[in-house]
Amino acid sequence: MLNMPKCKDLLRDPDTQPRTLDYLLNELAPAWLEWEPETVWSTMKKYIGQEPNLMVKTKLNAMKLLHTSEAPWEDWEAFLPVCVALNHGIPNFEVASKPKVAELFVCVKAMRTLRPLPFSEEVTRFAAACCLDEGVFFTPPPLEFLQPILDIADYRCTQCGNIDLYDNGKCDTCGAPQAALILTPRHDYKGMKAAWEKIKGMPLEAIALDEDVSGIHTYRLLNAYLSMIEAEQKHKEEVLYAKS
Repeated sequence: MLNMPKCKDLLRDPDTQPRTLDYLLNELAPAWLEWEPETVWSTMKKYIGQEPNLMVKTKLNAMKLLHTSEAPWEDWEAFLPVCVALNHGIPNFEVASKPKVAELFVCVKAMRTLRPLPFSEEVTRFAAACCLDEGVFFTPPPLEFLQPILDIADYRCTQCGNIDLYDNGKCDTCGAPQAALILTPRHDYKGMKAAWEKIKGMPLEAIALDEDVSGIHTYRLLNAYLSMIEAEQKHKEEVLYAKS
C-alpha cells in the first residue's frame, strides 16, 4: 500500500527518478497512458495541490513515449530527447546535443528494463558515435550491442594496395573480398575489455588506474557504470519510500 503524503512529495520533486514517477502514475491512475497530457497534469494538480513542474512533466512524457511507441528504439531523433529526459534534463528540440556515455548507460538500462526491444542500426550508430567522441571504444552491458560498430579497423588491399576504413567487407577500390584484405584494428578492444573485467566488482577504494589510455578509458566506463547503478538504486529507494 502506498503512503499518500510521501507519494505527493515524490510527484512534486523535480529530482525524482523517471521510472519512479512512472510507477506512481501506474499505481494511482492506471489509465494515464491513454489520457491527453492536459488531463494528466490537471489530475495531478488535484492530487498534489499544484501544477507539476516542468521537469516532472518532461520525465513523464518520456516514459509515456517509451510505453506507447517504438520510435526511441528506431529513430535517433526520438532516442535523443528521451535520453535527455531520463537523465534529468530538458530536451532542446532546436539544438541536438550528443549524450555523454554515462547518460547512455542510464537511458539504455531504463529502456531495456521497461521494454526489451532491439535498437535499430540508426540508433546504434548514433550511440556508438557518442562513445567514440569521448574516446570510449569498449562498451560492456547494457551497451554491448554497440561493440560491432565500435570495433573500427583499417584495411590494406593485397590486390590493389588501397588503404581505407573497413566497413563493408570488401575493397572500396577494386572490390576484392575480405579474404584479400589485411585488417588493422584502430583500438585495443581486447586490452580494454581485460582492464574492465579486472576491476569489475572491486570495491571503489581498491581501484587504482594509471593515467594512460587504458586507465582513462576504464575511468570513463566506471563513471558511466556508477551513474547507472546510482539511478537504479535511487529508483528502488524511492519506491520503498512511497510504500513506507
